[in-house]
Amino acid sequence: METQVNFNKLQLYVGIDVHKKQWSVSIFTDAAHHRTFTQPASPEALKTYLDHHFPEGSIICAYEATKLGFWIYRKLTSFGYKCLVVNAADIPTSN
Repeated sequence: METQVNFNKLQLYVGIDVHKKQWSVSIFTDAAHHRTFTQPASPEALKTYLDHHFPEGSIICAYEATKLGFWIYRKLTSFGYKCLVVNAADIPTSN
């Protein structure tokens, strides 16, 4: 019998480096870096991964504003995820 783990109290932070053909995705919790991987440029592919590995987790996604537009934001929020579209110039950097 397979045991189903419920992640409903787990906050996940998903950073997405978006490109036309593929995305680099990094997933973090408050305590750890889960993993970084590449995937097809598809919100549905990301949802499939998150649903499989973190059922009912609370998801916050962030990606850099690009010429690809806001369709990614609209799709991710339609899944119930919070989503931030970040202006790269506003991200602090270290020297």
